[in-house]
Amino acid sequence: MRLLLNHIFFPLITTLFFSDMLAAQTTSPYTTNVIEPLSFSRIGISAWASGGVRTVEVGSPAAIFNNPALLKTQTLSAYTEFGKRSETDYIADTKFGGQFLLPNFGQVTTTFDNINVALGYSNLYDKFFSFGPYPVTTVDQPNGTGEFFTGKTSVVVHTITASVSYFFDDNLSVGLTSGVNIVSARDELWKSSAEGSGTGMILIAGFYFNPTESFHVGSSVQLLNDISYTTKMSGRDLLRIVDPETVATRNNSIINARTVNGFPFIAKFPLTAQAGFKWDINEIVSVMAEVDYAEWSSISSNYDNVINNHFGIAVEPIQFLKIRGGYFSQLDPAKPTTTISINQTFWTVGVEWIAFPGITIIGGTTQSLSSETKTRYISAPKEPFRQDLYLLGLLYNL
Repeated sequence: MRLLLNHIFFPLITTLFFSDMLAAQTTSPYTTNVIEPLSFSRIGISAWASGGVRTVEVGSPAAIFNNPALLKTQTLSAYTEFGKRSETDYIADTKFGGQFLLPNFGQVTTTFDNINVALGYSNLYDKFFSFGPYPVTTVDQPNGTGEFFTGKTSVVVHTITASVSYFFDDNLSVGLTSGVNIVSARDELWKSSAEGSGTGMILIAGFYFNPTESFHVGSSVQLLNDISYTTKMSGRDLLRIVDPETVATRNNSIINARTVNGFPFIAKFPLTAQAGFKWDINEIVSVMAEVDYAEWSSISSNYDNVINNHFGIAVEPIQFLKIRGGYFSQLDPAKPTTTISINQTFWTVGVEWIAFPGITIIGGTTQSLSSETKTRYISAPKEPFRQDLYLLGLLYNL
C-alpha cells in the first residue's frame, strides 16, 4: 500500500486522512520520496526532436542543461521554449499530465573569445495527477449531497543555473553548469490542501570532441543532491477528534481535537550520464545515437539502474530549414515486485526554421509509440498509457 500511495496522491491522502498513522512516522527514518521516473521534463526541442540525442551538437539552444560543453554563440542570444503534455489514464481512476510547461526552458548566452557564459531556467521536473469529480455521499444521503470533490497533486522542480564553456579549439571543449533546484509541492483534496518547498544544488559537467571533420562525440553527467521539505496544511478538515476512553476508564467524557501541522518529504534524484555521437554523412544529412544511464538503485531498493537508447537524424534540405526525427526508449526502473512500472518507446519529429535574420522558430513533439504497464495490486488502465509532449521555442540572436 505504501508503494501505491507513493505513486498516487501519497502526500495528499496520507497528510489529510491518515494523520494519526503518520504522526508516528515523523520520527521514523522512512520519508516519502516524491520523485519518480515519469515526470522529468524533456528540455531542448532540437535534441528531443532528434530522438533525445543531447550531447553532440555544438550550439544546441539548450546546451547548458544537456551538455554545457556544447554552449557556443557568436553574439548575445536569448532562447525560450514552452510545452504541453497530453492527459492520459493512469491507475485507480486517476489522470496523469495535461499541464502546460510555461516555460519549459530559457537561457541568455554571450561569448568572450573561447569562453561562453549563460544564465538559464529549467523546468526540471513536473508531476501532475488528478481525479474526480466524485459525488459526496453520507449515511443519510447515500445518493449524494449535491457536492462533488476532486483531488490534485503536483510536484515541480524549478532550476536556476549559471554555465560556462571553454573551447580549446574547434575540435575540443568542456563545460560546467551549476545552480539551485527549488522543489514546490502542492496537494488538494476537496476543501483542504497541503504545500511544501525546499532547495538543493545541481551540477552538470560536459565534454565534446570532434576527432574528424564529420564525426562528433560528447558526454555529460548530472548530479543533484536530495531536497528535504515539510508540508504545511490548511483547510477545514484538519481537526482530528480523539476520544481517549479505554475499557478501564469507560466513558470519561473527554474529547480532544488535534490539529495536523505537517509532515516531512524528500525529493531524491538519480545520478544520470549520457554519451553519444553524430556522423555527418554529407552537408545535408546527419545521423546520431546516444546511451542514457540513470542510477535509480541508489535511491531505493525497489529500483534497478536503467540504460535507455536514443537514435536520431537531422536533414537540412535548404539553408534556412532543418528537419529532425528519431526514436528513444524510456524504461521504468521499478522492479517487478513493486506496485507499478511503465515501459515506453517514443518516436519524435521536429523542425527548425530561420524565419527572419537572427530569429529561429523551433517546434517538435515526442509521441508514444508503445507502452507496457505492469501492476501488482490493481488493474492496469483501460487505455494504454500515452505520454505525448508538444514543444515550441524561439531563438533570438542579437
